[in-house]
Amino acid sequence: MSDLYVLEVLGENTEGEEISFSYCGIQDGLTYIQPFIQNQLLDSNITVKRRYIIQTFELTTYLAENKDDLIVISTNKEQVYKHFPEDCFIMPFRIHQIVDTSKGIEKVLSSMSKREVKRHSKQKEKYKLDFYTTNEDKHFFDFYNRMHKPTMKSRYDGLARSVEINKAYEEIFKKGLLFIITENGVPVSGSVSQIDEENKVLNARLIGVLNGDDRYRYIGAQNHVYHSILEWACRDHRIDQVDFQGCEPFLTKGTFQYKKRFATEAILPPNHLNDKRLLVKANFNKQGIKDFLFNNPVMLVDKDDKLGVGYFYDVREPRLDIPYHSPGFLFERMIRME
Repeated sequence: MSDLYVLEVLGENTEGEEISFSYCGIQDGLTYIQPFIQNQLLDSNITVKRRYIIQTFELTTYLAENKDDLIVISTNKEQVYKHFPEDCFIMPFRIHQIVDTSKGIEKVLSSMSKREVKRHSKQKEKYKLDFYTTNEDKHFFDFYNRMHKPTMKSRYDGLARSVEINKAYEEIFKKGLLFIITENGVPVSGSVSQIDEENKVLNARLIGVLNGDDRYRYIGAQNHVYHSILEWACRDHRIDQVDFQGCEPFLTKGTFQYKKRFATEAILPPNHLNDKRLLVKANFNKQGIKDFLFNNPVMLVDKDDKLGVGYFYDVREPRLDIPYHSPGFLFERMIRME
């Protein structure tokens, strides 16, 4: 048996419609899944109805008795399919985005969009962007305190998600290296990566720009981090793959759309979340639920662990203007909300 954490909330969307939303699942979902959905779904007068814990054997009863407008259950694949009602759909808990670097940088660049390659080249020349790698402790702590930490605060504020500094030092930096991006020779952004030599993977982990200043994103210094990692990995015989890490399984996630420009392939997470799934039950009689799903197409996964995407429609045509096209997605579903 394992604990499933339940958080039931009630609030109103931007149209003033009252909507109830329940998350029930592994604790990781309270950090990744529940906040994203709640922020997209509810706008005001948000209250917590109940917070409690159930066991996996109670899921059937929980699903049958829960009448909330949106119910999201996260647990392992076996349990999800055991409790899978016909009126639900199944999503991966997260995805990762990887790049094959084994065939060299020219192959990687040819897989990227011409627009991305051209934009990067112009920014690199205009702002004199360059990079170097380092294993010096001082450089790591400077990066963490002056770049990574301010960037996370600026980007996520109270929901800042990161790795504690000493853990990052021991488990990431000391097992990898730090990339520093310079503008005219001055460090302005960076990223610390862990190297998995056994599997020939570079795990790109923490990133940041100096003081969290948006200017460095504007001039392409953050973007240059990704290009630099790929360039370096393609030259290093220990590395066949770069893992740019994960995101929640919604096509509207900015990190997903951003990393897609680097010719990434979507995969299930190569970690403890690999077999975790989201079971979603939606009340299509609520306009707010329909609007949320219509505007936030999802990533799907089938019984054979193949990834796909799901677009929702009613009298409105599905939001095909929100793209997903990248290697790794093998099917597409149009889901009528009725």
